Amino acid sequence: MPTQTPAELEAYVLGEINKVRANAGLGPLAVDPTISAISRDWSQQMAAGGFFEHRPSTQLDVMLPAGWLQWGENIASAPDIFWSQSTLESSPGHYANMVGPFTHLGIGVFTNGAQVWVTQNFTRYAEPSVPRS
Repeated sequence: MPTQTPAELEAYVLGEINKVRANAGLGPLAVDPTISAISRDWSQQMAAGGFFEHRPSTQLDVMLPAGWLQWGENIASAPDIFWSQSTLESSPGHYANMVGPFTHLGIGVFTNGAQVWVTQNFTRYAEPSVPRS
């Protein structure tokens, strides 16, 4: 299988999250480029720093585009994107974020070819029809 770019991996994750939402009778989430940049940054930081933990809420609270009412974060690290997404979907807490009352999503994937780091940041805004970026 040819190597996929981070953008292709992020598109896969978006498709899978929106499939989960559709199966739960929910509409798709809108991708926000600013939130995706925040998510990519965190995946890269985890990979470069050799750690695996959620971004501190005090950081996300001020980094997310203004106007958010609620947010949630999923992170994964696995040998491949399929394993990471499957693991998140089978985890009750991570699944709850995927089907939560969110309106927007940022996805960040970083890979070194042997491992993949994924950050999914979910946000809810009062006016979901208004583009965030």
